[in-house]
Amino acid sequence: MNKKTKTEGLPKMIYKYRPLTTRNDIIRYFDILKKNRLFFPTSTQLNDPFEGMLCPNNFYVAGTGMFLAADEIYPDLEKYKDNTRVLSLSEDCFSPQLWAYYCNDYQGIVLCFYTDKSFKNIKKVQYVDSSYDLGYGDEELSGEVLYNALANSLLFKTSSWKYEFEWRIIEKDNSNMYFNFGKNELAAIIIGHKTDSETVSFIRDTLPSDFPLFKTHPGTLSGNVHILPIDYEIQYDGSKPDFIDTNDELIDVIKNYAGEQ
Repeated sequence: MNKKTKTEGLPKMIYKYRPLTTRNDIIRYFDILKKNRLFFPTSTQLNDPFEGMLCPNNFYVAGTGMFLAADEIYPDLEKYKDNTRVLSLSEDCFSPQLWAYYCNDYQGIVLCFYTDKSFKNIKKVQYVDSSYDLGYGDEELSGEVLYNALANSLLFKTSSWKYEFEWRIIEKDNSNMYFNFGKNELAAIIIGHKTDSETVSFIRDTLPSDFPLFKTHPGTLSGNVHILPIDYEIQYDGSKPDFIDTNDELIDVIKNYAGEQ
C-alpha cells in the first residue's frame, strides 16, 4: 500500500468527502455547487461524541465537581462547545476508510479545494495517545479565554483517528451556518466507482463540460485507491493505466485538464 505521511505545512489542496445517496445529500450538493458554501456544523453536531475531550475540558470552571464524578462535561461548557463551529476536511483523497465511511461505500464524491484563499486558515489536527495539557494552569477560566481553550481542544483527537489526516477550520461564533468559498476554489470532483450511472450523469449535467472530473479505481491487489479521469477506460493489454496516486499528481492533472478537453 501507499505509505501515508503527514503534510509539512499547508497542503496545496484539501478534500471534503460527501455521500450522494439520499434526497438530502443531493440538496446539499446543489447548495454547495450553486451557492459556493459548505455546511458549517457546531462541534456538538460532529460524529465523535468525544470531541475536545482529550484536553482537560472542565478547565477549572466553578461548579464542575458533581459532573466530573458522573464522567460528564459541565452543561455550561457544553453550551460553549455548541457555539463553536468546526469544518472538517482531509489532506488525503485516496483513503479506503474515508471513501467507505463518508461516501457510503464509494457511492459519493470528494470535493477538491485549493487552499490559498478561503481555506488558508485551516489547522492540522494533532493525534495523541493520552490527555493533552493545553497549558492553561489551574485557574478558573471564563469569557474569551475559555472560548479559546475550547477551540484549541478541538484540534486534538486520539491516534485511532489518525487515518483521516484531518484539518479543521474552527470559528468561535455560532452565527455562520455555512462556510463560504470562492467560485474558482472548487478545483475538481472525484466520484466513487460505485456511484450509479444516473447519478454520474446528473453530476456531469451540473458542471461545465471542461470541469475536472475523476473517478476512483480500487486496486484490489495493492489495496490502494487509484484515481482516473472520469472517461478513462482501462485497456487490459498488460500496460499500466495512467493511475493518479498522489496529491501532487492530481494537482498536475487538474492544471492541465481544461486544455485537454
